[in-house]
Amino acid sequence: MAVCQDYRIVTLITFARNAPHEGKNKTSNTLRIVNSGTQEFKIASDKRDYFTEFADHQVRLQKKLAFLEESVSEI
Repeated sequence: MAVCQDYRIVTLITFARNAPHEGKNKTSNTLRIVNSGTQEFKIASDKRDYFTEFADHQVRLQKKLAFLEESVSEI
């Protein structure tokens, strides 16, 4: 978190924008400061929540795969 000139608390949010380069999609990360409560803040918060949910889902899948691999190797 950072403090604005008028001492309102704002949140630092990372935005990944698609930057096509030579026909390939690449991403670039830029850091922006936005006030909480704005539409930009809501969008970034939603994206963060989706990413966290996806990362948790991947962890659960990896654990399930490890369990299944262990079960198969015991046969």
